[in-house]
Amino acid sequence: MKKVTLSSGNCLGILLALIVFFAGLFIAVAFILTIIGPIIGVLMMLAALFMGGKRRKVWKCKNCGYVFDRA
Repeated sequence: MKKVTLSSGNCLGILLALIVFFAGLFIAVAFILTIIGPIIGVLMMLAALFMGGKRRKVWKCKNCGYVFDRA
């Protein structure tokens, strides 16, 4: 048995992450002369990096490839 992390993303989650990323980019650029605009924009872009995907920790059999969740 081998410890593996499976990643999967759904289309709606990835689309939402892209919208949040570009909204953060817009806020950072539109309010660049203020101090709070770039800070909020960068924080939104960083938050978008962690959206849209799902990770599962599983055990995977080296021989047959069968996977099941780790407890």
